[in-house]
Amino acid sequence: MFMFRWLWKNMEGCRALYICALLLTVVCQALTIFTPYFSGQITDIFIVSENAVSNLQTKPELLIYLLIGMFGFTLLRSILMYSTSMMYEHSSQTVIYRVRKVLFDKIEQQDARFYNVYRTGDIMTRVTSDLDMVRHSLAWIIKAMVECFVQRVADFLLHNGLAYGVVPDCAHAADSVNHMAFQAQGGTYVCRPSRKAFSYEYSRRREYLGKPRDKGVCARAL
Repeated sequence: MFMFRWLWKNMEGCRALYICALLLTVVCQALTIFTPYFSGQITDIFIVSENAVSNLQTKPELLIYLLIGMFGFTLLRSILMYSTSMMYEHSSQTVIYRVRKVLFDKIEQQDARFYNVYRTGDIMTRVTSDLDMVRHSLAWIIKAMVECFVQRVADFLLHNGLAYGVVPDCAHAADSVNHMAFQAQGGTYVCRPSRKAFSYEYSRRREYLGKPRDKGVCARAL
C-alpha cells in the first residue's frame, strides 16, 4: 500500500488526466453494446424479417440511420480509445520520469559500501526493467483490469436478461443466411463449417430452453 501511495504522490499534476482516462475507458467499454444493437436491428428488420423487401422499399431512411449509428459509434469508440491510450502514456511517462530522478538522486548519495553490497547489474535492472514494469502497470495493466471489470458487469446484466433484445440473435441470423444459401444453390445443401456450428449451437440452446425461436433467445441463453 505504501508503494501505491508513493506512486500516487509522484503523479501530482497528472492525476486528473489519469482519472479521466479511467472514466473514458469505462465509456469505451460501454459503447461496445451499441454496435451489436444497430447490427441486430438491421438484421431483424432488413434481412431476416418476412417483410425485409418491403422494409427496404418503405424504410430506407431507417436503414441509413442505423448504418450511420453503427459506424458513428464505432468511430467514436476508436477516437476515445486512442485518446485514452495517449492519456495513459503521458501519465505513466511523467511518473517514470519523476521516479527515475528520485532513484538517481538516491544512488548518487550512497557510499562505496552500497556498491560493494549491490552488484552493478542489479542496480541497472532496478533502473531499467523494474521501472518499465511500473510504467506498464500504470499504462496497461490497470486499464485492462478496468476493462475486464466493466465487461464482467455487462456479462452479468446480459445473463440476467436486463439487456433483453440488445444483443442480436447471431445464431438466428446465421441460420437464416444458411437457408438463403440453400435456396441459392437450387436446393443443394451447401453450408460452411461456421454456419453449421451456429445452427448446431442454436439447436442445442433451443432444446435446452424448450421454447420456440424468438428475438433475444441467445441473449437469455448466454
